[in-house]
Amino acid sequence: MNSIMTLGRDRSGNGMGRTTSDVRGHNEREMLTLLRNMGPSSGASIAKGLGVSAQTASVILRSLEESGFVERLDPVKGKVGKPQVPYALRADGAYSVGLRLGRRSAELTLVNLLGEPVWDSVIRYPYPTPIAIDDFVRDGLDEIAGAGHCPDMTRVAGIGVAAPFELWNWLEGLGAPKDSADLWRDHAFEDAFAAFTDLPVFVGNDVNLAAAGEVMFGVGRDLTDFAYFYLGAFVGGAVVLDGRVMQGGRGNAGAFGSIPVGDTGRPDHQLIHQASIYRLERQMAAALGRPVNLRAEERLWFDRETEVRAWLETAATGLAQAIVAVAAVLDVSDVVLDGVLPPVFRTRARAMVEAEIARIDQQGLNAIRVHEGCLGERSGALGAAYQPILVRIFSG
Repeated sequence: MNSIMTLGRDRSGNGMGRTTSDVRGHNEREMLTLLRNMGPSSGASIAKGLGVSAQTASVILRSLEESGFVERLDPVKGKVGKPQVPYALRADGAYSVGLRLGRRSAELTLVNLLGEPVWDSVIRYPYPTPIAIDDFVRDGLDEIAGAGHCPDMTRVAGIGVAAPFELWNWLEGLGAPKDSADLWRDHAFEDAFAAFTDLPVFVGNDVNLAAAGEVMFGVGRDLTDFAYFYLGAFVGGAVVLDGRVMQGGRGNAGAFGSIPVGDTGRPDHQLIHQASIYRLERQMAAALGRPVNLRAEERLWFDRETEVRAWLETAATGLAQAIVAVAAVLDVSDVVLDGVLPPVFRTRARAMVEAEIARIDQQGLNAIRVHEGCLGERSGALGAAYQPILVRIFSG
């Protein structure tokens, strides 16, 4: 499994706390990380992987087993000598909550120690407001505890938040009043959530965390270096090198939406103006004579072929130009294309992008391979949800 940079920051001010979800020893963290990467393994394999004696490995394993993080599986028979007893991570050893805050919807997800979704909830809106999001998270935590989705709330490692960079700058484009958009300028998730929970909060850029989700749970598991393009209300991107999501000096690496494409003499010549779904919504709204929210009206993707085809053609042209430029700068051959499009249109977009790339002079570059992401709008929530576990349970 690829390694991954922990993108969020624990800004709760409450420290780690003293719950059973804490793993304090360096060797314990290393062993848990080894089991996450290797899967079920014998004590001998674990000792070898950690570079410690069999006795030391046995002591650590016993401690982790007693604290509920690992479990013994049935002995593996059929080999010469004594049957090997494999150890594995316990799915219920820890839990974590992830919030993906989007321009059109928000998702709250509970995952276990293996990163498997246990529960989730989604709300949709014309645009987000701090009050609505705070209420959504508070109600979600109450449901998680009250309905027994997490048997032991002391094992919840924290809340990961995937939020757009400078959200207030983009909401007016979705029809949000300026005063509502400005409410996000000074909004701190950790302060807001502290009113109803003492869980630590880890905040990261939404597309970076979506890429993190792809690295851990999607096609990115099989790729080392790739550029990540995400088609949402606003197109975004991320850079993954050596299996790690790169943040950049100011946390804005992979801001592919700002890449100029096409005729730079035109006012709207950045990729964000050509490949963002809000442009398609505007075109449909003009044709239908009413506001359109494709996250809530997915059927329009299939019913409005004229607008969808025109948008895909424009988006594919801009994406192809941006992808070739990114490949030249980063020296990457792989690109992952994902987004909130229905899967059939995501596949169509990838094919059109590949066709447009083939039309561009790529002399001096390695062949570019475009992969279709498999997580869609779930990528950000999964990437966000796993951040507290990565920070508090596993080694870096």
